[in-house]
Amino acid sequence: MKPYVVTRDASLRNRLSARLILQDRPEEADLILVFDDALDELENAVFWEKPVLFLHRGQIPDAPKRAFRLGVPEACIIDAAGLRFSELRRRLEDVLKNPVLPDPMVLPEADDAFLPRRPAAPADEAPSVRPQAPVSPVRVSDPLEHYPGRIITVTGLRGGVGVSTVAAGLYHHLKTQGVPVALFSTGRQPIYDLYLPDDDGVWINELPDVLPSVLIVDRPHGSDLPVRGEVVLVVEPTYYDLRLFERGNGFPGGTMVINRTREDLQAEGVLRYFTVIQAAMRPVVVPFKPDAMDELMQSNRAPDEGEPFAGAVAEIAEGLAVGV
Repeated sequence: MKPYVVTRDASLRNRLSARLILQDRPEEADLILVFDDALDELENAVFWEKPVLFLHRGQIPDAPKRAFRLGVPEACIIDAAGLRFSELRRRLEDVLKNPVLPDPMVLPEADDAFLPRRPAAPADEAPSVRPQAPVSPVRVSDPLEHYPGRIITVTGLRGGVGVSTVAAGLYHHLKTQGVPVALFSTGRQPIYDLYLPDDDGVWINELPDVLPSVLIVDRPHGSDLPVRGEVVLVVEPTYYDLRLFERGNGFPGGTMVINRTREDLQAEGVLRYFTVIQAAMRPVVVPFKPDAMDELMQSNRAPDEGEPFAGAVAEIAEGLAVGV
């Protein structure tokens, strides 16, 4: 299952991304999840020609009724209070087995005031069109080209595999051991706000005045930032990741982190393949421990402070021979 999630809650999105393969665009998804904090987006979602599930927590009066009037099937309106991931996954699977598209009304009812609408332009007034300037591709300069210390680059073959989580965990693990270390990224990842709020060792697109001896680079897939130093490659045990790896990743060696935190991604043949390629990379496995994962994300602790990532992060640091 590959859902597209509509919510304004960054913490909720991060928790969902730890268990589900979230899509960046609705057209790439096989179903849409809309949460009640983004109720105003539901009017658009029901026209995306995808099954829609509306999840509410009982905090907005008549939200389920409004979703039903917008065409969301009654079976797809879910009370999310106390809902566990296992139950959510089962509901998603049921929807995909028997997909039913929303059946919205052509004209919403007048009392659906929660839906923002632009006032109609007068009939004799042509809508104004603002010309758009051509967009030039943004290239990221390489601020690490002359870095004097040790660089450890955490990256992936695709997005959504846990690169930022592993980078944040490794950074925090070394920091708590007293290693002079900083975390560098070309963009602030939402996962930092969950795991590393207000941390003064996280640097975005710039380096501190006093350079630490170790720099952890969070390099998301598709970044223009060159891969430098030692590589920590994060993958999931899927056939898609295996195909990407076999095509050639361009990395001469390093550590491979096999992230097994999503139950629906367990392909044992792929896992066996990844764990025996020790000639090329050192495998480190993040185990599937759903209850521990839930507890970690709810506690807002750093990834290295609890399972399922704590053991893997310590093993990465030991393999890299960094730390005290």
